[in-house]
Amino acid sequence: MRAVLELEPSDPQDWNRLGIVNKELGELVQAQACFDRALELAPGSLGALCNAASARRDLGSIEDSIALLRRARTLAPDDLDVLSAYLFTLNLSPHAGREEVFREHLECERLLGALAQGRPRMGADRQGRSPLRIGYLSPDLRYHAVAQFVEPLLRHHDREQFEIFCYYLHPRHDAVSQYLRQLSEHWVDCAGWPDEEIATRIQSDDIDILVDLAGHTDWGRIPVLARKPAPVLATWLGYLNTTGLRAVDYRITDRHTDPPGLTERFHTETLVRLPESQWCRREYETSIAVSPLPAASPAAPRFGSFNKSSKLTREALALWAGILRRTPGSSLLLAAVEESRRDGIRGIFSAHGIEPARLAFAGRLPLEQFLELHHGVDIALDPYPYSGATTTFDSLWMGVPVLTFAGAAPISRSTASILSTLGMEDWIARSAEEYVQLAADHAARTGALAALRSGLRRRLEGSSLMNGAAFTSQLEDLYRQMWRASAPAIR
Repeated sequence: MRAVLELEPSDPQDWNRLGIVNKELGELVQAQACFDRALELAPGSLGALCNAASARRDLGSIEDSIALLRRARTLAPDDLDVLSAYLFTLNLSPHAGREEVFREHLECERLLGALAQGRPRMGADRQGRSPLRIGYLSPDLRYHAVAQFVEPLLRHHDREQFEIFCYYLHPRHDAVSQYLRQLSEHWVDCAGWPDEEIATRIQSDDIDILVDLAGHTDWGRIPVLARKPAPVLATWLGYLNTTGLRAVDYRITDRHTDPPGLTERFHTETLVRLPESQWCRREYETSIAVSPLPAASPAAPRFGSFNKSSKLTREALALWAGILRRTPGSSLLLAAVEESRRDGIRGIFSAHGIEPARLAFAGRLPLEQFLELHHGVDIALDPYPYSGATTTFDSLWMGVPVLTFAGAAPISRSTASILSTLGMEDWIARSAEEYVQLAADHAARTGALAALRSGLRRRLEGSSLMNGAAFTSQLEDLYRQMWRASAPAIR
């Protein structure tokens, strides 16, 4: 491809293709440069705009990404893929108000709301029937974070009361998707199908409750939901916000992620809450032991971040720089950060008065090696505003407590839900100032940190967060409640 560019350096499509290759290789900075060059050569190219925005989002430049996607929306106001990318990215901005974010989500109703009209009525014979047919619609039933939380359900569902269908939306298969397929009674590969064909298949399968696990994330199929292919539609797990569609009846959450009264007005769906947490992870398949606390004294705490690069926004890095300033002698490990991005991160910390020597980096690693990185960390720092979930479980499993800043939006409260379920409310900050203060306070208590570290794995294992059978039973109770509440509407 580089040889082609030497011959045709002014072809924007070649630059765009080279950017895609670099992105797939994890070379995000180079990918952004290629997309930017394509955009210079073709300022009106929708593809170049969206790719340049995606690269900036993956590099944590959220506001720049939003600006590019707004340009793309102007070019293609009725393009749902552009709208979904815009909505997803808007969630990541600490500057976007909840009213604004909700209002933008309502564009989905404008574009797709008419699709639900005229759908065949479902009939009253479903009321009280057993087993209920549950459909899961997702592109992420593969090597993906979502699969770690779906696996306990597929393994523990009561097959006498529920019949399970999985509608898989991704074109690639791997060992995880093959395993989940074995756990499913019915598995439908429908990645290449038109939206109407998927909706018709769901309807013909006589699904009672369809649970979407993707929302406005990559490979999601919002238009399928807009067609109302089942009497009850719900969203859960993969997208922590409203779909913006009135055809979707419920969003499954918990009282920690969505405290009653806080976020209802920003949803077209009714919020239904699990009694503990909406998170339950599959069991770990590793024998790596929890290490002793690495901090020799309160004078040199070791902080760490284990989240993907896109969550390392300027706002998150500025908060962490404040923690390093507040704790002289401390250091910060940033894991899963591409080599090409590290100089930029060092520059951000330098601008906040933190010398680069206090930062350490690690790239993407196999799971075992990734977990071993926790041996050198006293406290994990949850990013803001895009909170962790999978990485939070990983840190807690390795005995490393996670400090989080719980904002007003659900996307900022995943770790708060997990910590609250474990009785660790003293690790949840409610403001940026408290986040920095709590980091310094906890880091100074090495005795308490060591005691917490030694028992954290047992606490996690003994909770509902890793009890698949108990969690599935709670979710099944919620499905029954949703079905009973919706029964009058489907007669």
